[in-house]
Amino acid sequence: MHVISVDADECDACPSEAHVKAYLYARMPSGNTVSYCAHHGTEYLEQLTRQASAIIDLRHQVHA
Repeated sequence: MHVISVDADECDACPSEAHVKAYLYARMPSGNTVSYCAHHGTEYLEQLTRQASAIIDLRHQVHA
């Protein structure tokens, strides 16, 4: 089981004042984690797949 702890449930790529909910989480080999909205998660997914040690993808919940 992969556990990814994040500081905030908001996209790391969107402006902080936007408070956009994250739907994709990745733990990097360094141990740092990143969180992305569906838009940025889709944009960065290919790169994250190559680099991250664990990814949790909840983008399917955007329209749920």
